[in-house]
Amino acid sequence: MSESKILIENPLESLSMTVPFSCRDWATEKRDAWVWGIICGWGDDCQREFEQKFGWDVNTFGRLKRLHTKFEEMRRAQSADERTGRWVPVVNTWTQDEHVYGATWYKCDQCGRLCETKQPYCHCGAHMIEGEEHD
Repeated sequence: MSESKILIENPLESLSMTVPFSCRDWATEKRDAWVWGIICGWGDDCQREFEQKFGWDVNTFGRLKRLHTKFEEMRRAQSADERTGRWVPVVNTWTQDEHVYGATWYKCDQCGRLCETKQPYCHCGAHMIEGEEHD
């Protein structure tokens, strides 16, 4: 199944792949910030700002985090049924002050996203498996 078809047929995946790449400032309006919080999640460092800006207390921010967790669970469950992927090691080396440094990152073979560590799911929703063969 092509990726464009997956995005069209899976509304949760479509939202999670569209919203983060929008040029909109999702933190300016209360409703926009709520939508971003459900789809992408806000870090704990935003809690104080939103308390002052929108009047969100600890319970409201906690509820938003729970909604984001549930959104991710539902998205991953749908996506995992649709496709699998694997992490491809990418070695990056550089030289600084006559020393050679290196780091291994992992690239999703479905969307190309780079991550510092292997995770069970990629941000694109693919269920990551070990080995060479997958659907």
